[in-house]
Amino acid sequence: MPTPSRIARPWNQPEENTFFDFLIEHISEGGDGTNFKRATFKKAAIAIAPFRTKGPPKDYSSCQNKWGAFKKTSRIVNSIRNLSGIKWDYEKGTDIGPVLSRTFFNATKHAELMNKEQEHMQGHS
Repeated sequence: MPTPSRIARPWNQPEENTFFDFLIEHISEGGDGTNFKRATFKKAAIAIAPFRTKGPPKDYSSCQNKWGAFKKTSRIVNSIRNLSGIKWDYEKGTDIGPVLSRTFFNATKHAELMNKEQEHMQGHS
């Protein structure tokens, strides 16, 4: 039987929107590195609870994992953007044509593979 932290807790768009809005409103609790404490994630879980449509309620751990995944993806996007010259806007996304779209897709996949390889290597050290 899976442990409570391993139970799938699917997110829907209203939960995600409320979660990120909550963190923006409480950004000062994250310090300079936006490393929020458990108490902030517990309050975020309470804030998103009314928007749950399936699965068990989110807890502090699922909120903490969501934030960690978002930060990791943001770092990848920012690295690609900075190295490639591809434009990125958080409201509009990327404004690229078909050729740069393939380049962006390939670069993203490459970055994901590099991250997985790094995680694998760290697990075996």
